[in-house]
Amino acid sequence: MGREGGKKLLFEVARSVLVAVLATLIFILIFALVVKLAELTEEVIRPVNQVLKVLSIFIGLFFGMREREKGLVKGLLAGAFYTVLSVLIFSILSQKPIFTSGNLIELVAGTLIGGLCGSITVALRK
Repeated sequence: MGREGGKKLLFEVARSVLVAVLATLIFILIFALVVKLAELTEEVIRPVNQVLKVLSIFIGLFFGMREREKGLVKGLLAGAFYTVLSVLIFSILSQKPIFTSGNLIELVAGTLIGGLCGSITVALRK
């Protein structure tokens, strides 16, 4: 992969992360309304948040990737960058520490989920 190919790859990853973050914000706003109206407990909120993150990563890759190649690599990178960005944003908003063992586990999971979603996206688009 030449310099131009590397720029294209990073541009697609950045676009995918941006779409995923926007999807997350939309999902969180809708879910916040549901939580307020239905008075859901933490036992329901946590798993739903995880599902929303997975959906966001998939949507980001599905709409962010133009070239249908290197789905695994693009997915791994997008999943990792998305997770770092979302942990950073939500840690700042909630005023909680950024560096925790839970966030490290979330980074690994987000990276792996990104790789899977990237691979699925390439397979769906062929």
